[in-house]
Amino acid sequence: MTNIRCKGGKEIDLLAMNPITREKYHIESRVSTTFRLREKATKKENGTSHKDGLDYFKKEKFDHEMVIARIKELFGDLNYNRVLVVHGTEEPTDSFIQKAFQKFGIHVLLMKDIIADLKEEVKIKGSRDDIMRFVELTAFEERKSLREALKMLENAVKEKLSFYPKSELRTLLKIIKRMSQREGLDSISKDEKKTSTRILREKREKREDM
Repeated sequence: MTNIRCKGGKEIDLLAMNPITREKYHIESRVSTTFRLREKATKKENGTSHKDGLDYFKKEKFDHEMVIARIKELFGDLNYNRVLVVHGTEEPTDSFIQKAFQKFGIHVLLMKDIIADLKEEVKIKGSRDDIMRFVELTAFEERKSLREALKMLENAVKEKLSFYPKSELRTLLKIIKRMSQREGLDSISKDEKKTSTRILREKREKREDM
C-alpha cells in the first residue's frame, strides 16, 4: 500500500508484507541527491527542520502517534520493520547504518544498493513491469560495455605483456576471464563489502534462526 493518509495531515509512503514470512514493513523514502542523511537534522533560519536527520524521521515519520495508530489499524499490531531509503549518509556509511538501527530502530537502505540488487535479479528473472524492464535494459547495457572493456584489456595484456613469464601471464588472463564471466564489477564488490540491503537481509536471517 502506498501514500496512506493518516489523521493530522500525516502520510505513510509505503506499507508492505512478505506473503511467505508474514514480515511487515513501514518504509519511508527521502531520495534526494542534495543532502546526506545525518543523525540530527539541521535547521533552517526560521527554526524548522531540513528533514535530513534520523531524529526528524523517527519523530515525524515513524513514531508520530497518528502514523502508529494508522499502521496498527492496517497491520493489526506494531510488530514491523522501519525502513528509510536515502541516496547517501554521513561517512562512514557502514557505522552510520549500524547506529541508525541500534539508536533509532531504523533500517537505512541506500538507493544504489537497491538498484544493484534489482540488476542482479533481472539478470536471472526478467520482468514485464515497466520499471523493472528499464532496470533490466540498463543492466544489460552495462554488462555489455564491461565485457567489451574486459576483452580489450585481455587483448592489451596479450600484446603489451608478452615478455612476462608465461605462467604469470596465464594467471592474469584467467583473472580477466573470470571477471568477464561474472558479468560485472558490482558482483565482485558485493563479495568484499556488505551493502545496506545485505545488512538488512542478514538481520532478518539472524532473527529467523533464533
